[in-house]
Amino acid sequence: MRYLFLTTPKPGTSTERWLGKESGDYYYFNGGPVENWDTRPDYIFSENTKQKTIVSTELIDHIVSFVGLFLNLIHFFILTRKALRQNVVFVIIIGICVCDMQIFLTSITERLCGYRARRAPFEGFCETPKEYRYYFCEMTSKGLQTYGRFASAVLALSAAIIRVLSASFPMSSLVDNLLDVFTGVCIICVTWIVCGYYYWQDYTDLYVQIEYEGRCMTFPEQVYMHSTTYEEGLFEFFLTALFIIVTFILLLTLVITYRRRNNMGIDRGSSTSVLVVMMAISFLISESIYNIKYLMDNWYRFENEVNTQIMDMFEYVTKIIMHLITIFHCLFCFFFSSEYREIVRKLLRRDKR
Repeated sequence: MRYLFLTTPKPGTSTERWLGKESGDYYYFNGGPVENWDTRPDYIFSENTKQKTIVSTELIDHIVSFVGLFLNLIHFFILTRKALRQNVVFVIIIGICVCDMQIFLTSITERLCGYRARRAPFEGFCETPKEYRYYFCEMTSKGLQTYGRFASAVLALSAAIIRVLSASFPMSSLVDNLLDVFTGVCIICVTWIVCGYYYWQDYTDLYVQIEYEGRCMTFPEQVYMHSTTYEEGLFEFFLTALFIIVTFILLLTLVITYRRRNNMGIDRGSSTSVLVVMMAISFLISESIYNIKYLMDNWYRFENEVNTQIMDMFEYVTKIIMHLITIFHCLFCFFFSSEYREIVRKLLRRDKR
């Protein structure tokens, strides 16, 4: 061993010693390839898994949006038949259907415009009106989705309140006026105008404040919308509390009415009652999911890197769940309304022998 050690040739002066890094590599002062490499929290998933999850769930959400838009177009065609337009509940459901179509359509445009906006640095149209138009389209789509979801929830809450009043006070003249079709049209118009004005005002202020600042725009809405997001979260929590109260009262009222009718041997009544209950429960679930997402996004996302990674990965998962719940509105009408099924049979010519 001593002989081999003594006869090992010494490296020449032209041999460059490798110190574990290339000459062009940039290392932080603490010796790691990234900043705070020795103290940062361990992620649950790798970066590759995170990106694959985001891409896959975004694609699934895009497909679900197309399916939901197609089904709601058929749903809207069925709801606008004359036999269903004579019921105030179905008139309000028409307004909900329009809001659902708006949600699915703007979800599609958000993805398409957002993708084009992210391509600005690679295709060379940064700081141009073209980039502004794509961001304008993307942010308008986000605003219209929020507006449509909030307006449809208010309409569903209105239908549940009308059903509670009609079941509690069946002989009241005021309730008879509420059951008029004109009442449903007024509720739809007022809801759309009030919610639309609120969101349009906020997003118009956002567009005025956007500037190019000599570089590509990157999510400018995140800078100006903290107060709007806070107000929106308060409205959603208040709406969820109303849904819990109204749904509980509706179920209690329908149970009492059913027992009273059963004891008196009277017919079980309108088949739209179960439909309204299922719609209210579906909106209650959707609003609860939205509130959980709001809390995670605004209170827990930036506490540590692990929460940020999880919220980024499940961003589209929550959208997929809410979109699937929205698609169920069409199925609820078919399975829980005999009038709706009768119209479907007539349209399919199944009512003839």
